[in-house]
Amino acid sequence: MKKIIKGVIGVSFILLLSACQNFTTSKKPIEASEEKKIQGPLLAQVNNWRIGLEDFEKELKALEPLAKQQNIDINNYEFKRRVLNELVRNVLLAEEAKFRGLDKEADFIEALDNYKQRLLAQKLVEEETVDITVTEAEIEEFYERNKEFFRNPEEIKVREIVVNSESEAKDLYIRLLQGESFSSLATQYSVADSKDKGGDLGYISYDPSKKFKKFWEIALALDKGEVSNIFKGEDGKFYILKVEDKRGGKIAPLSEVKEKIREALKIDKTNKRIEELINSAKQKSEVVINEDLLR
Repeated sequence: MKKIIKGVIGVSFILLLSACQNFTTSKKPIEASEEKKIQGPLLAQVNNWRIGLEDFEKELKALEPLAKQQNIDINNYEFKRRVLNELVRNVLLAEEAKFRGLDKEADFIEALDNYKQRLLAQKLVEEETVDITVTEAEIEEFYERNKEFFRNPEEIKVREIVVNSESEAKDLYIRLLQGESFSSLATQYSVADSKDKGGDLGYISYDPSKKFKKFWEIALALDKGEVSNIFKGEDGKFYILKVEDKRGGKIAPLSEVKEKIREALKIDKTNKRIEELINSAKQKSEVVINEDLLR
């Protein structure tokens, strides 16, 4: 059992360390002529690569959400030691790669340039959108203008009797009019799977993939406690429905959807800000695209 637990923890740790890769590779080994200012006491050094305690703790903090998902305490000594070991291992490999001249190869330089472009674009977007906020007034205005969007789907509690012939359906319908129990007749005579529950389908909401259109049209039109007329389904069988209850169909209060609205508006504002940035950059740049080559 201990081996199994250690194995699971090991896998989780490996997955978590994959999130460290950006951090590991972003710490550029400094040249002899450079002086790198580290945050806090020197924690580790590999040749000219150095990391301070405060830098390391910041990176651990960034890993915390993922660590929590795997029940790992980022303040645990063993965890911190293993993360640091992984950083050192990666730096050693990177140093060896540079020693072999791999950083001078064309494909590496091209990949590095592409990465720098993406990183610069991301940095610009972060700086230009960090101040974006959504006010309470904006949330309330959006809610008032889009209330129907927040309407909960109506659910109906339905019982059904399903038989193969119209004559049998008529006989059962007469017995219902005479006061016999819908659930008892469904249990005795219905050919649907719901017969074992007295025809009870429970609370259901509109879903054309589960029931045919006519079923929904009739069920939604019935009042609570009302029994439908006989109708023929798309499967050729004959149906009688009874609606026992209705719920939902109400608009969710603002308090329930406020944070979703806030997030949606923030995303919308962010996207607009990014488009403004791109359009501004376009005006200062020459962009040529050969559409024929895309076809």
